Amino acid sequence: MLRCLSTCHAFLLFAFILTYPRQTIAAIDEAPRRATAQEVRDLFDRLTMPVPLRLRIQAEAEFIEQAWTDEQILKEVIRQERIMEKADQRLSENERKGLRDARFNAIRNSHSGKKHMKNQEWLSGKLYRLDQTDLSTLLSDLDLAAKIKNKEIQYHMTFVNIGDSGFTNVSGFRANHSLMSATMNTSRQKPLELWQALTIEPKAAIGFLITLVDTNSISVGSTNHVDTSFAGWKIDPEKLGAMVEQRMPGWIVTVREVMLGSNRTKCLLMQTPPKSPDQAQFEFYSDYDNPHRLYKIHAQRSNAPAYFTSVRGDFDTNGFPRQWRTESQDEKGRHTTRIVTFNEVDLNPDFDDRDVFGVRFPTNYIVADITPSGKQIIQNPDPRSKVINTSAKLQARRSIIAVIIMLLVLAPMLFIMRKRHNSKA
Repeated sequence: MLRCLSTCHAFLLFAFILTYPRQTIAAIDEAPRRATAQEVRDLFDRLTMPVPLRLRIQAEAEFIEQAWTDEQILKEVIRQERIMEKADQRLSENERKGLRDARFNAIRNSHSGKKHMKNQEWLSGKLYRLDQTDLSTLLSDLDLAAKIKNKEIQYHMTFVNIGDSGFTNVSGFRANHSLMSATMNTSRQKPLELWQALTIEPKAAIGFLITLVDTNSISVGSTNHVDTSFAGWKIDPEKLGAMVEQRMPGWIVTVREVMLGSNRTKCLLMQTPPKSPDQAQFEFYSDYDNPHRLYKIHAQRSNAPAYFTSVRGDFDTNGFPRQWRTESQDEKGRHTTRIVTFNEVDLNPDFDDRDVFGVRFPTNYIVADITPSGKQIIQNPDPRSKVINTSAKLQARRSIIAVIIMLLVLAPMLFIMRKRHNSKA
C-alpha cells in the first residue's frame, strides 16, 4: 500500500489557482471536519462516471501558451526537410522554396502561442469525429476565410477515428475541406474530450483514484473510442473506511464549508501529513446541496513548480457547465491556458452513424489511401487521369505522394497537387 502511495505522489505535480471566474473564498465554519464516506464516494463516482455512448458537442476553445521563436521554427523546418529530402528532390526549385515557406508558416501558426478553435465533437460507441477550424488563422488564410464566410464549407478539417471493424475496415481518415482533399490512414487523432467538463480531468485526480480503487475492478478496454475513461472502476470499501477514519497512511481527508464567490460549497481536502517530505494536496469545491455540480479543483505540490487549474461555471439544466477554464504549468515553467465556451451540448443526439463517420467524400476531392495495404490515389477529380494504373511510373509516383502526405504539414503538398490540377483544367 505504501508503495502504491509513493506512486500516487509521482502524479501529484499540479497546483491549482482560481482564475476563472475571479472569485473569493471565505470559510463559513470555524474548522474542518472529517469527510464522510458518502462525500468521498460522491467524488469517486463523479470521476468514474461513464462517457455517454453518443454525443455531439459544439464549442469554441482558446489555447494560450508560449510562442515558438523563429529559431525554433527554423530548426523544425530543417528537421522536416531532412526527413523528406528524397521526396522533395522531385520538386522544382520554386516548388521547394514554396514548400519551405509553407512549412515555416504552418509551424509558426501551429505554435503561435494563441489559438482560437471552433470545434464540433461527435461520439458514437467506438466511432469518433472532430470537425475543427483554427479561427486565429483566418486573417492570414484569406481563401479559407472566404469559403467559410460564403458557407462553402463549415469546418476546415475533419478527423475521424473508427474503432469498429464491423462498421468499416478503414481505421480512420482526415479531410481538408479547403483543399478538397482527404487521406485514409491508420494514425489516430487524439480526442479533445470536451465531455470531461461533466466529470473530473484524470490528471487532476489520478492520485485520489488510485488510492481508493478496487484493483479487481480495473479493466482494459472501453465501449467508447476515448483516451481516458475510468467507467466501471469500483471503490474499495476497506480503503474508503480507512480514509474517512484517517487510518490510511499518507493521506488526511477533511471537509470544510466555504463560500466560493456567491456559491455555498463543500471543500473536500485530500492532503499528505504536514511533515511529509513530499507534501501534496487536492481541493474539490462542489455545490453544498448538489455534490455533482463541481465548481473548482485546486491541488498543489509544495516542492514542484508545476500546477493545473480547473474552474467551471454557468451550468445548464443537465449539470453541464457552459464555461470551462483550465490552466497548467509543467516542471519547466511552461504555462498553458485553455478557455472553452460550449455552444451546443447534446448528450443523446439523433444522427445516422453512416452520415457522420462514413468513409464518403465528394467527387471533387482528391482522396489518397496511405494505409500499409493501400498507398495509392483512389479518387482523382481530373477526368483525364486514371484513378488506378499499375504502371511502374505511376506506382512510383503513388509511393512519393504517400510519403509526402504522411508529413506533419500535409496542406502544402496538397496545395501543390491542387495547383497542378487547376493548371490542367
